Parts: sequence; structure tokens; C-alpha cells
Amino acid sequence: MSVGDARPVQPGGWYGRTAAALRRPWGQVLTGLALIGLLALLYLNQVASVAVANARLGNLRAEQTQLEQQDSQLHQQFGELTSPAYVDQRARALGLAPDPTVAAVILALDGPPRNGGRP
Repeated sequence: MSVGDARPVQPGGWYGRTAAALRRPWGQVLTGLALIGLLALLYLNQVASVAVANARLGNLRAEQTQLEQQDSQLHQQFGELTSPAYVDQRARALGLAPDPTVAAVILALDGPPRNGGRP
């Protein structure tokens, strides 16, 4: 069967009845109402999605604020625990003391080496 052999639409068939109904004013009104209803459902779906995303964003912002505060507290605690005064105090509390026979030598160089950097 080729394209030229297609049968004409029967006025009594479902396609013909549907086409005829859509040409009537009440058929156009019903089609318009169905389209408006579909668009309303799509709009409400988008509004619901935005509301869910907004709530999740609020939760994530609250969590971020909490984590930033925790990070600040941990940085402060780390600074206190690694301070030389705290380390010295803790070492003395454990019975450790500096060795009086050990001395540190600090060298201050006032310029580049004179021998070109070779030993």
C-alpha cells in the first residue's frame, strides 16, 4: 500500500467523529480546559519542587553554619594544645623537664656565604 492508496477518512470512524467534535464550540472549550488543567498541574509540580529545594537549601545552610562554628572551635582548641606554654606545662605535669646540659646554638648569617655556597 503506497501513500497515494491511503483511504479517505470515514465520517463515521472514531477519527472523523473526534475531528468533527473538535470543530464544535463545546469541543474547543473542553480541549482548552484540558490544556489549562494540564498547565496548572505542571505549574503546581514546579512550585512543589521549588519548595522542597528551598527547604533543603535552608537545612544545608544551617548545617554549614554549625560546621563552621565547630571548625572554629577546633582551630582554637588546636592552637591551645600546640602552644609552647601548654606543651611545657603538660610535660612538667608528666614529670619531664628540660635537660640543663643541652644548649641550643643559634647562628645568624648576615649575608650570602663567602665561598660561593661550597663547603
